Amino acid sequence: MLDASIDPGHQIYVVVDNGSSHVAKATRAWFAAHPRWHVHWTPVHASWLNQIELYFSALTRRVVRHGDFNSRTTSSTRSKPT
Repeated sequence: MLDASIDPGHQIYVVVDNGSSHVAKATRAWFAAHPRWHVHWTPVHASWLNQIELYFSALTRRVVRHGDFNSRTTSSTRSKPT
């Protein structure tokens, strides 16, 4: 679906970790069959690159999961660090 929704003239760059689904033979075969997709894997044992995951996890626990937002402004205001 995503491949079909992006202009065929554009190149697509993807950064993924080394999770088993990202390095599986079927995944690598799919990327090989779609040359406009350029995949870059993060180094093994590079947890410091995944710090953004920790941020979004904390944001979800503190704000999003228990929130009731009626506008983008409200959600933005509530998600700022205290």
